[in-house]
Amino acid sequence: MRSILKAGIGFFLVMLALAACAPQAATTTTPPTAAPSATATMAPQPLPNNLDLTSISMISPAEGWAVGHTTPLTHYPNSNEPGKNYVDPVLLHHEQGRWSQAALPTFNPNWGAIELNSIVMVSANEGWAVGNSVLPPNANGVQVGIVLHFLNGQWAVTYEHRASRISAVFMRSASDGWMVGISDHSQQQQALLLHYDGSQWVSVFDSVFAHIVPDTVAGVSANSIWVTGTDYSRTGPDGGDPGRIFHYNGTRWTRESVNLSNARLVGFGLMPSGEGWVVGGLPGGAGPYPTKASYGLILHYDNGVWKEQARIKAPPDNSYFILSSVAMVSSGEGWIVGPNGTILHYQAGAWSQVASPTTKDLSSVVMLSANEGWAVGVQSTLLHYVNGTWSQVND
Repeated sequence: MRSILKAGIGFFLVMLALAACAPQAATTTTPPTAAPSATATMAPQPLPNNLDLTSISMISPAEGWAVGHTTPLTHYPNSNEPGKNYVDPVLLHHEQGRWSQAALPTFNPNWGAIELNSIVMVSANEGWAVGNSVLPPNANGVQVGIVLHFLNGQWAVTYEHRASRISAVFMRSASDGWMVGISDHSQQQQALLLHYDGSQWVSVFDSVFAHIVPDTVAGVSANSIWVTGTDYSRTGPDGGDPGRIFHYNGTRWTRESVNLSNARLVGFGLMPSGEGWVVGGLPGGAGPYPTKASYGLILHYDNGVWKEQARIKAPPDNSYFILSSVAMVSSGEGWIVGPNGTILHYQAGAWSQVASPTTKDLSSVVMLSANEGWAVGVQSTLLHYVNGTWSQVND
């Protein structure tokens, strides 16, 4: 799926042409609970090189988790075989100084191929991961949004939603969380927004999300939650559709005054003070022959206003250059990752590109401190930052 860079997924989502959301309301869904069927981590084995890692969450320097899916093949000769996956979900666990593949829970065999898009750990004993089923090429059907819950040392499928995609999950605490995606509601596509109240996921409908494809969600308090998305209310694929930012103040959702034509905003880095950053990109244009340059995009939130802080010009051959993830150590230091192994460092009020040990697309970065961090990407890319240097880890 990915380069998020995700031109393929981006194109697919655009074609969905969302219908208007229902009036503001909330309906509660009691999630089905599936019993865990396997231990959390399998015996350590060398990692294969076909894992496209999409998200990482570290609990401590000694432990963390990452999710993704196997790399799709160029051709799918067996895609018509019943139950034949052409991508498989991936869970990685970091402990005892190494990364290993973790045992997966039991999935519904009717789901077929599955990808995991986002993970967040609340503690060493609890976490959440989200994703969706993936239809084989030229197949008809409905994709299913999937939620995994880690509890008592095991992962289990605890929620499913008839959704094309669940793209991101954020947990403010063990009893307060959010996830976003695309929902198949009453045979119409619309934004999916779910809130976790400590016992169940509650579907939230708000007209502010009409025609929006949400990308990611993050927050700093119960009264300050942020969502990004792309507005497809006016045009077709990559036709100048603006990127949007939405804010929840504990009572209502509002749209921020950000209107960037054809922008994609996909990753938040927020400080407890309320200051924040969001990253994404300005694709080079529609079609196979873009007519303008592509830029990575960085916005900064301060004193109640989002402003563009920097643009990072793409390499000449990259027309869909989208910065994918940002992690702030403090208001004065942070890191961004993106396509082609791009790594940016924020110091002294400016972003600068630093040496990268890979040219592979990077999808997620997390910092444990100013001196240590991790990043993941396609083709089993795992990068570790220690005392000023990023290096590639080959487990």
